[in-house]
Amino acid sequence: MSASDVHEIRIWDPDTWSCKTTLTGHSGGVYSVCICGEETLVSGSEDKTLKMWRIVDASTILHCVRTLEGHRRKVASVCSYGDDKIVSGCFHVTRMDPRAWWGTPVEIKVWNTSSGECERTLQGHRYSVVCLCIHGDKLVSGSCGEIKIWDLASGACEMTMRAGVG
Repeated sequence: MSASDVHEIRIWDPDTWSCKTTLTGHSGGVYSVCICGEETLVSGSEDKTLKMWRIVDASTILHCVRTLEGHRRKVASVCSYGDDKIVSGCFHVTRMDPRAWWGTPVEIKVWNTSSGECERTLQGHRYSVVCLCIHGDKLVSGSCGEIKIWDLASGACEMTMRAGVG
């Protein structure tokens, strides 16, 4: 699968390299996708939303079943853990986005896919959260020159690692 700035997600046939399906529904570029459980594809977009798409089988995706709203900035990264949780990170403000407010903290949100509700918001990164990874009961998040390790149960940041200068 691939995401693009033309508001689409494409599902590719790995044997023929041909596009099997194109998903549309976001009103902005799509920056990240992941599989959640066995029946859901999740996409994060510049329109500040995540969309959950129903998967029938490897070649059939039916439609968008839910849109998750709550980020104040463009969604940069998304990952899943378990069968019913999604974690999403957002971009920080850039000069190319004059509508955004510089004082808004960069957020990571933990979502329940069953209810569609945001269960927790984590704050602490100063720059775009461009990568997320789950390891056991920990969330590892990465931004420009910084990695944070979070406890998923409490939402506490347990460690921050910064790149050295020089």
